[in-house]
Amino acid sequence: MYEKKYTFIRVLILVLGVALCLAQLFCSHKEETILYDLYHLKDFASLKEQTLFIDFGSLGFRKYLTENWGFDEQLPEGRTVVWGLEGGSTLWFESLSLQDIAAYLVCKTMAYEGAPSQSLKVIVNDKPLISLSLTSSFKQYLIYIPSSLLRQGVNYLQFVPQYAIAPRMADEGSKDTRKLNVYFDYLLLKPVEWHKKGFRFEPSSTSMDRKPIHEKKKEASEIELWRMGLWERSYNLKIPPHSRFKYSIGFTSEEYDPISPFKIDIVISEKEGREKLLRSLSFNRKALKSPKRLADDTIDLSPYWNKVVKLTLRFFLDETSSFNPTRRIYFHPRIVKDKTKAKKVSSQRKLARRAESQLQEIRKACAGSNVLIFVMDAAQPSHMSAYGYHRKTTPNIDGIGKDGTIFLNGYCQAVYTRASVASLMTGLYTDVHDVLHPEDKLNNNAVTMTEVFQNSGYQTAAFVAMGNASSAFGFQQGFDYFYESFKQETYTARAEDFLPALLPWIEEHRSEPFFLYVHFREPHSLIDPPSPFTDMFDKEYQGSIDPHTDRERIMSHEIEMTPRDLYHIIATYDASIYYVDSIIGKITDKLKSCGLYNRTIIIIIADHGEALWEHGFFGHNVHLYEEISRIPFIIKLPSPAGIEGLKNEALVQTIDLFPTLVDILQLPTHNAVLQGNSLLPLLAGSTNSVNEFLYFRTLWQTPRYGVRGTDYKYIYYTRTGEEELYNLRDDPQERTNLMGSKEAIEIENYFRQQLSIWLHQQRSLSRIYSVVELASEIDEATIKNLKALGYITN
Repeated sequence: MYEKKYTFIRVLILVLGVALCLAQLFCSHKEETILYDLYHLKDFASLKEQTLFIDFGSLGFRKYLTENWGFDEQLPEGRTVVWGLEGGSTLWFESLSLQDIAAYLVCKTMAYEGAPSQSLKVIVNDKPLISLSLTSSFKQYLIYIPSSLLRQGVNYLQFVPQYAIAPRMADEGSKDTRKLNVYFDYLLLKPVEWHKKGFRFEPSSTSMDRKPIHEKKKEASEIELWRMGLWERSYNLKIPPHSRFKYSIGFTSEEYDPISPFKIDIVISEKEGREKLLRSLSFNRKALKSPKRLADDTIDLSPYWNKVVKLTLRFFLDETSSFNPTRRIYFHPRIVKDKTKAKKVSSQRKLARRAESQLQEIRKACAGSNVLIFVMDAAQPSHMSAYGYHRKTTPNIDGIGKDGTIFLNGYCQAVYTRASVASLMTGLYTDVHDVLHPEDKLNNNAVTMTEVFQNSGYQTAAFVAMGNASSAFGFQQGFDYFYESFKQETYTARAEDFLPALLPWIEEHRSEPFFLYVHFREPHSLIDPPSPFTDMFDKEYQGSIDPHTDRERIMSHEIEMTPRDLYHIIATYDASIYYVDSIIGKITDKLKSCGLYNRTIIIIIADHGEALWEHGFFGHNVHLYEEISRIPFIIKLPSPAGIEGLKNEALVQTIDLFPTLVDILQLPTHNAVLQGNSLLPLLAGSTNSVNEFLYFRTLWQTPRYGVRGTDYKYIYYTRTGEEELYNLRDDPQERTNLMGSKEAIEIENYFRQQLSIWLHQQRSLSRIYSVVELASEIDEATIKNLKALGYITN
């Protein structure tokens, strides 16, 4: 009897164990962590195939355009178009096999009143092909490109607008100055054989109603569709640690019969184009005898963890068989977390609990603290002794840094004050808040950092000396007191202008929590520090160069600059930093005399840097080199809340400050959308960066964009397509552009793809969260301030 009872218990335990294992397997499948979904990233991958569809003005199209293209634009009827400019506009495409191509082009002229009709000359690889007669309405043109004009690999297609008939001018000998421009809507290239067979499709289309035959039914939203044909799609990725490549392939019963045998190669290359075949998936008629056939497997990626690689998917068809290119398969490639090789979950949770406990201690010690933000305008950290500069330019900031954390890799979001301050105040990237141009201002729909503090019971005050951060452009939102020094009768254009109002304000509000924002205009160019600071670092200069008024004349080659002149310009800039540091010292001394220094979170930051001829340029907003995009970023917590005297190399950016402060002080964000990350773990001593990439830009409609990774920095100029890539570990001065070099080919593709994905995300968010409006009126004091700084010239 006992043996039967124990046998029953053993069987029950065995059944429960099996059930538990099955449950774990099922849950692990359901909870699959997808690190990269390659299907959803396909628009950002490099594509080679027998067809090409370019929807001008839409996501991803710009990579095909090489030269002489204008802006992308959305027309009232909803079309997205791009201007093709006079002189000829060129695009490129790749051919996997040499065959005759049918090209469908939709375009129209940009008509001028009284202008004669226009034509469009089409040139393939520098050889004229055909001339099209254009109309002022959109029309589809069918162009046949013979294989004899094509090359294996990259081909160039050029469109040159011309007058069909030379215009007659009213005055003999006069010249017609009207520009010839063409609106391009879309271009579709496909093999002529497919055109003859009537295969009608757009490669960009991915919609389909039919579901795959599979034991586990997928929802419609989970269907992944890939078109049959000859194609190659390459992704540039950084392979995460503890990850595997996983794929699934399926078919519909309707598509099973006509599917020809095919093969998919999964290839990886780490550097210099050396490829390794990870797996080849062959599907022949024997393997396809059942329409329920579905491959679902994983591939080990451990040799490539933490490496930047090019991962390529190649689709081949049996050359002897006929096929319909509109047929599709269900193919879901992805990179997933490999739980079997990751660290034990229990130990991870234990570490996470310990870290969170430490953060809670900091939050507790900081509860109710004041906040003081110092913004130095156009401050380059490389010229601050807090960052190791050879001159003692920042003795007071050095002391604040010793009491807190100095972030060595801090970056702004825009190299222009108004856009940068808008990011600081809203926690949004510049491409989302849209406050980008000289006429833009922050509208009342913005949820600012100041409003969050004001709604949490803080007294809020701003002391602003810079017109681009003034009330004229919407930055007074949330402040109980907004003091603009340049509007005062006692204004002398010095940082010390704040002190008569600022120091009494601190005294008056010493017994209540406050949020205080102080925006200097030093060490911005065109500003002379007062005596005795003027000659602090260069008393012996006898030259004729004025460091402030002559910089523009030097750049325009009106006057010549000697190395000794440059030394004097830099010394004057350093003296300006020293001067504003002395004012910061007086303000922090006031905090100490009121017993507030150890009860205040102090931030030292800049809106952007300043170029001092490192790359043959003075000023900011034109380039994105380190001297302009990198900024000082120092945070001191109330003693003894945080670890003091830290220098952290993690990547941080302006938009991280807003989420950091609300995290430390546990404030409700009141529906604010914060794109940055809290830096609290870094203030607690962590060295793990909270940002994998930082993004920043210049202004205007065709800006330069910068992407900063751990070691590399990528710059892309949207107007010209010009690219730059620097290894900042080996080349901190950015002297060697690695673009096109064999050793960096995968890195450049990786950064290019990251920027493309990020831009798409920002454009989507901007439609929802843009907080820009036009500044209708600007007061005379602000205009005068902006003129003095060189932002308004007339």
